[in-house]
Amino acid sequence: MADTPVLEPQSPYKKAIPRSDNRNIPNCYWRKGPSETNPGWIIVGAGEETRQADGWKKKGREALPQYSLTDRVSPKTNQPEPIEYAEDNLGRDRYYWFFKNGGAKEFTVEQIVEHKWHVNPPYGMTVDAFPQLANYELPSPLWCAVCAPTKPPFNSPAQLVQHGMVSHKLQLPEAKALLENAQEPPKAGGLAPVIRKKSEATPEKEAARKAFAEKAAEEVGEVNPVKGNLQICNSCGEKIEGKLADHSCS
Repeated sequence: MADTPVLEPQSPYKKAIPRSDNRNIPNCYWRKGPSETNPGWIIVGAGEETRQADGWKKKGREALPQYSLTDRVSPKTNQPEPIEYAEDNLGRDRYYWFFKNGGAKEFTVEQIVEHKWHVNPPYGMTVDAFPQLANYELPSPLWCAVCAPTKPPFNSPAQLVQHGMVSHKLQLPEAKALLENAQEPPKAGGLAPVIRKKSEATPEKEAARKAFAEKAAEEVGEVNPVKGNLQICNSCGEKIEGKLADHSCS
């Protein structure tokens, strides 16, 4: 944990939030139902007053309007306006208002780990924003040495190896070799050589890296890489396996 916890998200907006005269249909944050894939995950969905919302409630989803308010004030009601997809750029800043309204504690541990927030919390916050992580042993991040340092890490050796096979078209032995330098963020981008200080390249540290890589590679075993362009529905938050045109979340 950081010495000085940062619990308040930094705003992604370069300008102050304006007073809105926008009358688009608002959106709402939702908690996925217990019988769904990834139960309990927080997603962005339709506003509570829509027919789609009625169907979602019947399926077990929970609307979270208390976390769906913005700093904009309605000119008609003088009350805070709810989130709206285009107005709040929810494609990029999907969860800003959820965090702003104190919702960090509502995320499941699985969703936090999936988004790598246990490594790099969003909006300048610290891991202290997620008290639900305190009782869990979380996966250590693994980086790809072939990617740029800005690329996010992976949560398991298998994820990194599959990434090497799919994204970099490596054979399995070469993809497993990525594990040797995976415990630290890459010091160079792409195929540039890794240059370390002499103090970082001691025989003991080199042996420790090799030992980790051998153990992790044994854990991974055989890998059948899964290719595909994963798409996420902006409305229901579900993974779209087939064609976008064939997807329906009504």
